[in-house]
Amino acid sequence: MANQARPKPNFRWFIGQTEIKGVKTDQELNKGTDGKADYVQTLKYFADPKHNGQELKCVVDHMAYSDAQLADKENEITKRLELLCECCEFTSVFYLI
Repeated sequence: MANQARPKPNFRWFIGQTEIKGVKTDQELNKGTDGKADYVQTLKYFADPKHNGQELKCVVDHMAYSDAQLADKENEITKRLELLCECCEFTSVFYLI
């Protein structure tokens, strides 16, 4: 989630260092009169058993992040994947606050 952003941010998703595509659903919430809004992207993809234990990472690209925030990776969030079956669908929503 990108809070009160303008323009719309770009979301990128990774497993390890590999960017993944999947099916992405974008939502624009709480749009104000100043054009700023909260943006949420949900990724849906079919996990490969080799992804178990790897890091799923969402990176938000937006010009409002300062160099210091980017260096501190405030625009990223990760989650270690814990797959419960050999091949299953995985949907995840991350909130960057």
